[in-house]
Amino acid sequence: MRRKFLTCALVMIIALSLTTTSIAAPYFRGTGLMNIPTAYVEKQGLFNVGLHTAVLDQKRDELAIRLDFGLFNITELGLILLKKQDKDFLMGNVKLLLSRESGSVPSLSIGIDNFGEKVEDDSGSYERSIYGVLSKQFNLPVVHLIGGHLGVGNHRYAAETSIGKYLHGVFVGVSKDLHLAFLDSQVSLMFEVDGRDLNVGLRYMMDTGLSISLAVGELSSEPEEIKYYLGLRFTNAPTMKKIDQSSELAKRAVKIANEARSNSHE
Repeated sequence: MRRKFLTCALVMIIALSLTTTSIAAPYFRGTGLMNIPTAYVEKQGLFNVGLHTAVLDQKRDELAIRLDFGLFNITELGLILLKKQDKDFLMGNVKLLLSRESGSVPSLSIGIDNFGEKVEDDSGSYERSIYGVLSKQFNLPVVHLIGGHLGVGNHRYAAETSIGKYLHGVFVGVSKDLHLAFLDSQVSLMFEVDGRDLNVGLRYMMDTGLSISLAVGELSSEPEEIKYYLGLRFTNAPTMKKIDQSSELAKRAVKIANEARSNSHE
């Protein structure tokens, strides 16, 4: 575990030391893809904390630290500490699950992004935005389980440039999880149209809860405007899963012991 943590930390330190522009603080949300949300929310007691940056022309002008956590299994809250142009901004996000995925019915959520301090930026990426999104797992031939996500929003999901002028705030994404049994880890492949541009990326998650995310964004823009994103994140989900499994085993052991004791008294 220590070796994996040091590896992640080293990758992030090297990336930050070599980059001196970044944009799109919402990248790599715990229950999202790269820049778009999904309809899923964190379960009660689970959290994600991460450090995210991006590279454009070997320069960095923004750094984001974010925390997302779940409440009551239907609400997800997020906080972002954004450093941009030598100024610090604190923003928040909230997502509410309206319908949980069941059979052919997809999950449905609504949310608000970027409430809090106003960031001075002409792109609209940091304006307060409202969205709705549907998510569904599909079992397809060959590829098997694959996630599909479709939503619509305003401001940070809309643009009058690139392909954004044809989408009018509509965003769509596809995700595929691959379990690497020999490494006891998971790789998630992601593709999205975030209402403004095209993004592709992957996330490598270790069994400790540490993950590294890499993405290439704004692929439909001019070559010099393409951005490269890097994120380091930790979630307590694997730890909580192990605790639940241990608790379940303990309950079964107690049940078996009680049954054995009852049988011995008969």
